[in-house]
Amino acid sequence: MNMQKYPLIEFSSSFFEDNQLENYYIIGVQHILGTTHEMFKALFKKGLKPENVSLIGKCYSTVPEVFNAMREEGMDVCDSSHQFDSHVPFDEMFQANIRRFLAQRQDRMNSAGFAKIIILDDGGELLELIDDFLTRSDNVIGIEQTSSGYNKLVGKQHSLPIINLARAEIKKTMECPIIIDAAMNMLNSKLAAFTKKPEKILIMGKGVLGAKIKEILEKSYEVKCYDVNPEVSDIAPHQLQQELKEFDLIIGCTGRTSLTEADHKHLKKGCTLMSISSSDREFDAISLRKKTAKTVSCFEDVVVDGIKLLNCGFPINFTGQGEKEDLNLIQLTRALIISSIQQASVCQSKPGFVDMEMDIQQMIAKEFKKYI
Repeated sequence: MNMQKYPLIEFSSSFFEDNQLENYYIIGVQHILGTTHEMFKALFKKGLKPENVSLIGKCYSTVPEVFNAMREEGMDVCDSSHQFDSHVPFDEMFQANIRRFLAQRQDRMNSAGFAKIIILDDGGELLELIDDFLTRSDNVIGIEQTSSGYNKLVGKQHSLPIINLARAEIKKTMECPIIIDAAMNMLNSKLAAFTKKPEKILIMGKGVLGAKIKEILEKSYEVKCYDVNPEVSDIAPHQLQQELKEFDLIIGCTGRTSLTEADHKHLKKGCTLMSISSSDREFDAISLRKKTAKTVSCFEDVVVDGIKLLNCGFPINFTGQGEKEDLNLIQLTRALIISSIQQASVCQSKPGFVDMEMDIQQMIAKEFKKYI
C-alpha cells in the first residue's frame, strides 16, 4: 500500500526523532491487517528494525497476504496467528498461544541490549501474563488499546506502567463513531443478503454500540435491547429465555458471553446469530460448533438445530479479506497507537495505568478533522 494514502499515520510518526526507535523492541498482539503493516512501516522510518518487532495475531483478523508481506520484510510474526480449531474455544486456544509466544521470546525481552521494550496489547492478554516472563522490568512499558483489555487489567497490580490508550478521550469522541459506522455498514450488507427480512431483532448489550445500532435499526425493524443493567434493558433478566423465541436475528455486542449453551434451546428455529464484538464468546459459539463437523475456516457460517451462526461466531466485520472500513478514517486507530508508542518512549511513570497525554490527543484530533 502507498504510504501517501495515510497522512495521519505520517503525521503521528513525525513526533519521533529520526532514529529514536533504533534500539527498541516491540512485542504485541495486533490484528494482522494492511493498516497495521503501514503503521509499522512508518515506525521503521524512525529507526525501528523489522526484526525487533514480534507480533501475534488472531485467526479471524489475520489477512494472509499481509502476514506474508510482514514476514518477508523480516518481522517476527507468530505462525499461530492463523490457527483455528472449530472445536476449541478461541479464547482458550489464544491464551495457550500467547504463553508459548512469550516463552519463545522470553530471552529477548529480558535482554539488556534494548533501550526500551514496549508491550503493545489488544485485549489485555499479553499484559495480564507478562509478569510470568519478565525477570526485569526497568526498561519495559505497556500500551493497552482496547476497552476489553482495560476492563481485564484494571484493579490489578502491575509491575510496569501502561499507557491507557483504551480510555483516551479521542477514542470515545472520534474513533467510536468510526467503529459504529463500520459495524452498521457490515450489518446492513448482511441484512441485504437475507432471503427473508427479519421481523424482530434483539440486540444483546445496550452500551454505546448497542444503543446506536438500536436507534438506527428501529427505523426499519421491530427492535429490542437486552442488557444486564435492568435500568436500560427492554427485557428483564428472568424473561430473557422466554422472549428469545420471538426473534429472527440476534446481534451481540457485549464483548462477553451474552447467550449461553443453556439459552440455545430457547431460540427460534431459523434464528440468525450475528456478533459484532470480539473473539467467538458472544453466543457461546463453541457449544454450537461442536455439534457439527469441523470447519476449516473461521469465516464460515454454521447451521445447527435450525440456528444460523454467522462467521463461526466471530465478529462479522472481519472477513479475512482486509479492512472494510474507510481506510482514510481507520488510520486514526493506527495514528493513536503510534502516538502512544511515542509517549511510551519517554514515559518515566510508576507502574500502573498512565493517561494518554491530552496535548497529543488534541494534535491528532486537529489533524484528523482535515480528513472527515
